[in-house]
Amino acid sequence: MPTANCQLTTNPKENETLDTNNHITLYQSNKTENLLDSLIHQLKTPISNPLAPETIVVQSKGMERWISLKIAERLGCCANIHFPFPNKFVQSLFAYLLPDLNLPYDRETPRAFDLDVMTWKLVHHLQVFLDQAPFKPLANYLTQDAIMDLKKVQLCERIADTFEQYMIYRPDIIHAWENGQDDHWQAILWRFLTDGILSDYHMGQLGQMAINRMFSHQYDQPFAERIFVFGISSLPAFHIQMLVALSRLCQVHVFILNPSHEYWGEIRSRREISKLRMKEKAEGHDLYLEEGHPLLASMGKMGRDFLNLLFGFMDDPQIHMDFKDHFQPVHAHNLLTHVQSQLFDLKVDMPTQIEANDSSINVHACHSPMREVEVLYDQLLHMFETDPALKPQDILVMTPDIETYAPLIQGVFDNPDQGNAIPYSISDRTYRNESQIMDAFFMILDLPGSRLEATAMLSILECPAVARRFNISPDDMPLITHWLEQTRLRWGQSGKFRKKFGMGAYSENTWQNSLDRLLLGYAMPGEKGQPFSNILPFDAIEGQSASIVGHLVQWANTLFKIVRLLDTSRNLIDWVQALDKVLDDCFLPFEEEDIQFIEIRKAIHRLKKIAIQLNPENQNSETIHFSAIKWYLSHTLEKPRSHMGFLSGNVTCCAMLPMRAIPFKVICMIGLNDIAYPRRDRSPNFDLIAQNPRPGDRSLRNDDRYIFLEAILSARQRLYMSYVGLSISDNSLRPPSVLVSELLDYLDANFIYTSGTVRENIMTYHRLQAFNPEYFNMQSNFYSYSKENCDAAATLHNRSHDKQVSFVSQQFTDGVNTDIHISELLAFYKHPIQYYFNYRLGVYLFDKIKTFERREPFQVSGLDKYWLKVDILHKILTDNNPYIFLDQTRARGILPLGQIGCRDYYDIIEELSPMAKQIHPLVQGPKPNLSVDLKIDHFRLHGNLHNCFEKGLVFYRPAQIKADDYLESWLYHLILNLQAGATHRSFFVGFDHVFQILPVENSRSILLELLLLYEKGLCFPIHFFPKTSYAFIEAINKGKSENDAITKAKSKWLPNRHSPMKSESEDPYHIRYCQFDDPLDDSFVDLSKKIFLPMNSYLKTGGI
Repeated sequence: MPTANCQLTTNPKENETLDTNNHITLYQSNKTENLLDSLIHQLKTPISNPLAPETIVVQSKGMERWISLKIAERLGCCANIHFPFPNKFVQSLFAYLLPDLNLPYDRETPRAFDLDVMTWKLVHHLQVFLDQAPFKPLANYLTQDAIMDLKKVQLCERIADTFEQYMIYRPDIIHAWENGQDDHWQAILWRFLTDGILSDYHMGQLGQMAINRMFSHQYDQPFAERIFVFGISSLPAFHIQMLVALSRLCQVHVFILNPSHEYWGEIRSRREISKLRMKEKAEGHDLYLEEGHPLLASMGKMGRDFLNLLFGFMDDPQIHMDFKDHFQPVHAHNLLTHVQSQLFDLKVDMPTQIEANDSSINVHACHSPMREVEVLYDQLLHMFETDPALKPQDILVMTPDIETYAPLIQGVFDNPDQGNAIPYSISDRTYRNESQIMDAFFMILDLPGSRLEATAMLSILECPAVARRFNISPDDMPLITHWLEQTRLRWGQSGKFRKKFGMGAYSENTWQNSLDRLLLGYAMPGEKGQPFSNILPFDAIEGQSASIVGHLVQWANTLFKIVRLLDTSRNLIDWVQALDKVLDDCFLPFEEEDIQFIEIRKAIHRLKKIAIQLNPENQNSETIHFSAIKWYLSHTLEKPRSHMGFLSGNVTCCAMLPMRAIPFKVICMIGLNDIAYPRRDRSPNFDLIAQNPRPGDRSLRNDDRYIFLEAILSARQRLYMSYVGLSISDNSLRPPSVLVSELLDYLDANFIYTSGTVRENIMTYHRLQAFNPEYFNMQSNFYSYSKENCDAAATLHNRSHDKQVSFVSQQFTDGVNTDIHISELLAFYKHPIQYYFNYRLGVYLFDKIKTFERREPFQVSGLDKYWLKVDILHKILTDNNPYIFLDQTRARGILPLGQIGCRDYYDIIEELSPMAKQIHPLVQGPKPNLSVDLKIDHFRLHGNLHNCFEKGLVFYRPAQIKADDYLESWLYHLILNLQAGATHRSFFVGFDHVFQILPVENSRSILLELLLLYEKGLCFPIHFFPKTSYAFIEAINKGKSENDAITKAKSKWLPNRHSPMKSESEDPYHIRYCQFDDPLDDSFVDLSKKIFLPMNSYLKTGGI
């Protein structure tokens, strides 16, 4: 192994002289725009080689884009400029200074000290160390269990990541380990990783070798004439040392955003002061420690340490360092600029008076992330309205959790009112959340070990690249979903598959059963016939449907093979082949999807290169379980892409990432919740950096604090913040991020309004719903630009003030068809409001989107049970033995599995037997259907009457008799008496009782009244609701007063939490209509009486 010293030293030899032409220049300003001016001024000075590229080191793609746009704007174009990140820049410097090492430039070639290479090397060899005493903590963690491989890969990745941090932040520890010091298990593993490596070097070694080469001037050509480092808020000491050493070769210009022109390198937060005082007191020292500006002390630690590291080279006589300050005093004219001014001067003056209408800093507390985005949208519209000069590209929206807020932003911003659209773009999302191919790929990887539920499998098929591979079009999906629902698919490949989950080996409700039913349904008749080899053919497959079934079967069988392929352990080379097969067999991407597909393929083939490097002969290589491979790929591919959508000319929505000190007129931060921000440092307990921190160490918490401070400094006109500050259940207060609280406390202590505290003036606690009437009240401080919400608010307002607004402003006066089929009349009276929506307005509403049941039936219930009862009752009444149809019913997938299903089936037969005995005498002497064609006033009523027997019309239903049953039998009875004479009776048999309807002599006049109401109901919705209306009439029949009957009707109308059945008020058509109209008004009373009271005169309880 190379023996280069890992401890970086920059002391030149005594006989070396300093090249005064090259030096490091530090540019400081409290405004990024001023730093940019200085950068452009330098770029205007040409270098000796006009073809040589310029290099500007940045730490984010967002900063790169901002600089390039500004350079193009100021100089006419931006070309031949490279924007490397610090690590990439340092690697290019190593490649230049150390050409004999043949250092790789790209990530395609694995290096011994790459994170993933170290990870897999540790995975393959960690086991041999676990018996040693220093490794006892690791051995205890890696107990033998089902997820040992997964835990091992995760642990080794954390160890490798920690070692990678040591290379940059603790090269002295690495150097000590390589010299044999320390027998800690980390030292042993590090020496193992470096043992035998003769042609590769880690960052610490390369750094020292490069510095030695720079001080010895052992290079043929200059690296560059000048290097620019722009807008970087923090760098490790390693990179700073490299830049300082590089200043001996060329000019190094470093542009730093500094909040203050005063020196603030010694200020400390109260927490830091407390810790230091305790430490110094224990050691017998007495230090003077200054807190200084509270915001800078609390949030500026990362920037403070960075500046101190840079300024630490000022006293080195061998380093030529210039300072060019471009600070600009802040003109304080509102709350935001007063804060920036106090930060600039490091002064906290006497409380400053703020104008009452100041809106430069706002904090909004909402009930949910969705409400945050809705409020943000309205606030942005208000900003555009009040400031015509404001453009979408002037606004930055940041959030700590872009994956949660991105779909909400899309949902709100993509559905604006006409004329209120705000162009936007979203950056920093992971590939998986933006790529259907990557999402489908991981859904496939999730299948091994799962129950293969119908919903999970079909979600994969919704990916266009997957459907394309199997010749399935988007138009086929509704039909496929319908087939699988009707064949009662739930989960599991087959009965044998279910045994793995401790279930019986029953094939019902499995993929195998559903697919077999579909295939057999094309070949032979189904549902009404008997099962064939325990498979009941599904009738609906014919014609071109057969090809769709074929493609579906091919897709499902391919996934089943993939599950068997993956659900095992293999070595890395074999895993690469298996994963390649997954991609080849399951995906057919189009050109626009190739980038996503290539990313997956690259990650897989990177594994292959690592495996070959670690074990070129692929002999005796350790096998890894699939769960570990899946985690590794997910961990690798779910990293965010920061370059997409940033500064695209729209409102930029992005994550709160470091180094984004880009000035915007308006900076909005949403999702600043107590737990979410700042993030907590979650270092492993063996991390030596966390155990003994030093200035310049990386810290997520300090990063987030400095990002928040940079946002305050970078906002030019407005700083907007929001968080979920109110409980959606009880409206109780929830705290914001501690950073928001600190800012509010600071503002309260240092600024005053004419009335109330700063907090009371800049805080807004929003209402739960966006359609709350307060948002549309001129006297209210709330406002909204949504017309849709305004309409809803007006309805709420009018309802609360007893102002009746009708759903229909005027009734239709024509277009009513008087040629009426019996079925149309019945449909109308069963649901008049729905009939009006469907046939008059052409509007169809749905209660909810139907989804697959995730579990197989454990009991027959709901509609399945009802229709099974109907089927069994019919078989009993037609002299068929219902017991012989058990296999057919089981094959339909309705019954619970095993003996439970048999018992339920037999219980239903026994339950129906008494009812069948009541029905049997009534259905003797069946008669043909009665054809009806009646002329009643200007109406023609026609159709057929079914269920005709010698005793009259007979209806039965294996359930309790409901209002709909009375209506149906009454209408048919009236038609029978008018068509065939007023001598006939009708019968209805239910579970709870039997009733008959006596002959009606005035059936024509009653039918005419009903037809006239039908005609009226198509011109204007009528207030007749069968269940509620019948409850009202029942109460009247029992002698209740009309007021008491209305009370009874309301109890029927409103939801009942003790009943599984939905009330009529919960019907989607009634919900839509009754938000405008009072349903139980005088017309409800009148219609209930007109429709049900005549019937009651002819009802008689009992059968024959």
